[in-house]
Amino acid sequence: MRSAFSDYFPGSSPTLIGYTGSQITISNSGNYLTHFVLFIGLMGQSRGSAIYASLSNVKLVIEDCSFIRCVNPSNYGAIYLELSSNSGSILNRVCGFKCQSSSHYQFGFIQVDGMSPNCANLLTIAHCGTPDLQHSSDFWNGNQSHTSCNSSFNQDYRVASFAFGGASMMRSTHMNIFGNYASEHGVILFQGASNNFFQFSNIVNNSQYNINSEGRGVIYNWMNPTTSIDHCIIKECAKYGNRYLFYCESGGSLSISECWLQDNILNNGISQGNCFSVTETFSYMYINTRECQGNSIQMNTASKPEIRIIKELVFVLCLY
Repeated sequence: MRSAFSDYFPGSSPTLIGYTGSQITISNSGNYLTHFVLFIGLMGQSRGSAIYASLSNVKLVIEDCSFIRCVNPSNYGAIYLELSSNSGSILNRVCGFKCQSSSHYQFGFIQVDGMSPNCANLLTIAHCGTPDLQHSSDFWNGNQSHTSCNSSFNQDYRVASFAFGGASMMRSTHMNIFGNYASEHGVILFQGASNNFFQFSNIVNNSQYNINSEGRGVIYNWMNPTTSIDHCIIKECAKYGNRYLFYCESGGSLSISECWLQDNILNNGISQGNCFSVTETFSYMYINTRECQGNSIQMNTASKPEIRIIKELVFVLCLY
């Protein structure tokens, strides 16, 4: 497990950010670390009730922190980072619980520039948003890597778990997307990135429903992204209304391979759009979210796979 700032940004040393019970605002360029902080019950007066930064030449690591009931009367609930030119953002062992804004980005919005790192490891976001709000958490631009992250029981009008957009490359592995509800425009959004890889993950019991014609699929591919989803369990999704499991719009491509699809209620079929392909699906596999950093994939062709979705995982990172 990484524990030093230089593991993320080699050759760099950080300034430790102290916490005084209100929003942390980064106003100068530099290297920063905030860790072992409980942000609870913060009410922001601007973007990001807990952490705010909008400038260039900032490298920030947020580690071993929990954000509990951080609310913003404007957009961008707990975290707002807009980092340009030689910057980077790392979230490691972070929990967001019942965070909310008045409109967009219930837990956070994180944007970096160019090939800068925009990464999350062991991030849990749970019970954020309401059905009339938008986007639980957005990662924009940069070189994105997300490992062993969990999004559960979030509710939003659009994009109830993660939105991944504009990255030079995005790779997500060993993710647990469970029990999220979006009234339209998807539970997971891939937007405008040249190479998205979503692998070895659970996408289970997520719903997307809207009585209007604007509803999109549980997995929404938009604005020319090239997305590959492989070795995933996709189970009990799209349970309400005449929705699709996958929805492609405005070009790009979405391919599904070596995935197990079961009990997805699809009144209109599996997909909508002309950029979709499925190969070698329904492979039996077993994904254990409790061992998401280890060798967690075991192929089993002899019997029906055992699926273990650990609902309690939502709270693990909040209780360290």
